[in-house]
Amino acid sequence: MSTSSATTTSNQNGELRLPTNKREKKMTGYIKSISEITGITDIAQLELIEDCMRHDVFHSTLDWQTAKQFRDGALVALDVLKEMGEL
Repeated sequence: MSTSSATTTSNQNGELRLPTNKREKKMTGYIKSISEITGITDIAQLELIEDCMRHDVFHSTLDWQTAKQFRDGALVALDVLKEMGEL
């Protein structure tokens, strides 16, 4: 029998589970590619890199970039965020 509260639930084995919206995010789409390029695995850091790529490196969406441009942009964004002390 499972019980639930506002913050956690437990299953039949008594394991605590966070609500769905608080579970760890999975790497998908651009985040997965950025992780492969940069070696970063932290989702929050990868989201920062993706955001930097969109707003500071390319000033645009990422879907029109060639593979080389995307790779170079991810590395530039990584450098920018490190320089700014964000990573």
